[in-house]
Amino acid sequence: MAKGGDETDDDDEDEDETDDESEDDDDDGDDDDSDDLDVAGVLPRRETLPETQGDMLDVVNVPVYTISGEKTGEFVTLPGRIFDVPLRVDVAQRVVVWQRNKKRRGLHKTKTRAQVKGTTRKARPQKGSGRARVGDLRAPQMRGGGVAHGPVVRSHATKLQRKVRKLGLKIALSAKAAEGRVVVIDNCHEGVLSPKTKWLDSALDKLLGVGALAAGERQHSVLCAELPPTEDTPGALKGKRRDPVSSDMVDCLESNGKRASKNLPHVHVMHQKGLNVYDVLRYRSLAITKGALAELIARIDAPVKR
Repeated sequence: MAKGGDETDDDDEDEDETDDESEDDDDDGDDDDSDDLDVAGVLPRRETLPETQGDMLDVVNVPVYTISGEKTGEFVTLPGRIFDVPLRVDVAQRVVVWQRNKKRRGLHKTKTRAQVKGTTRKARPQKGSGRARVGDLRAPQMRGGGVAHGPVVRSHATKLQRKVRKLGLKIALSAKAAEGRVVVIDNCHEGVLSPKTKWLDSALDKLLGVGALAAGERQHSVLCAELPPTEDTPGALKGKRRDPVSSDMVDCLESNGKRASKNLPHVHVMHQKGLNVYDVLRYRSLAITKGALAELIARIDAPVKR
């Protein structure tokens, strides 16, 4: 009996140790939860679309944040006619195809039998050899000959109505807003303390959190629309950009956020005029400055030129 009693005491001690370990595990879990909350960012990260999506309801009292994730105390309104239109995948697909077709250079080219270098002499006599009839060695069926019906230099651009393009941009913005991946910031220049990649990456950790990480990589995926600095903007940085017409590199002014984002592969800072359907859908999150938001709304509300 004494031995059995000793075994019971040992079992009680083991249970106490197990309870202590479980309590420690719970404490560790609480710490992990707090860490997750610290890196959650300001995005709501909705898993499903709201039931009122597509009702064109204005989103009021949207807080404005700094690029480092701190509230500025200001609020803006996202108009429902732009950020809450019914989602139509067919329209967005048409606009994306139109964009991609227009971007193709169309420089593919093959040589025909008239352009391939070689003689025009008949390869062998028509009769007497017992072999097939052969004329020009530059024919498509010959080795080293020309290509029949090959690609030529041409434009792949297609046409699309302006109202459809504008509707596609509204649908893309509404899709991001419905997913809870639109954040309004004050600016991309003054709020950036240093135009360094490391500083911007840590600031995006606080602003966007883990929900904005690109799949499979420890990188943020965000498109930021801004108003570039002017000559009167203090601290504007001199940079280079490619002219869309001449394809030459021309001088321009860059914000601190633009300069710091150049080494981040999935972070793109652009002028609000260049905001398009393909880029909005390509990046996981959308950050837009307060000034760029006002000009974007005015640009979309402007009548379509006929």
